Amino acid sequence: MHSENLIIRIGGKQLEGHCPNGDESLVLVDGQPFRIEVLKKLSSDIFSVSVNGKVYLVEAKYTENGLLSLTHNGFVYEIEISDETSELLKKFINSSERDSVGFVCMRAPMPGLVIKILVEEGDTVNKGDKVIIIEAMKMENALSAPISGKVQKIYVNEGNTVEKDAPLLEIGT
Repeated sequence: MHSENLIIRIGGKQLEGHCPNGDESLVLVDGQPFRIEVLKKLSSDIFSVSVNGKVYLVEAKYTENGLLSLTHNGFVYEIEISDETSELLKKFINSSERDSVGFVCMRAPMPGLVIKILVEEGDTVNKGDKVIIIEAMKMENALSAPISGKVQKIYVNEGNTVEKDAPLLEIGT
């Protein structure tokens, strides 16, 4: 059950959302009710969905930058859905401090499962680049590099379960 407020970003516009009483099929977006139900999965990324009783055929997939891309009738909508916890995670990662030798050790902001590692040791990253995706509380959280530099060490593998504050990877300048 999802009881936190949702933060929905579509095309640069931010909307507030909420699932009242933990009912994940009902989402209030800026106060407007939307009852959403996946009726059928037609292929790996094509779905038949019902929104407020009207049926739509949509293509749904995640982009490389972690956004949900929905395509319907030739129109593409890139959507970022987050919650208060995920927003706190972003602030936590972005506020990571360098240690005395010019490195940042990115740590898990909460317990979770490492879904995807988007970099390799030796890769050069820019501040804000997505480097690792962790699933926590049924939400995928793409964590960004807090500084520009080179990936010095990766401490985890895809599929690993991590505890809060576990080292994930190290970036050096």
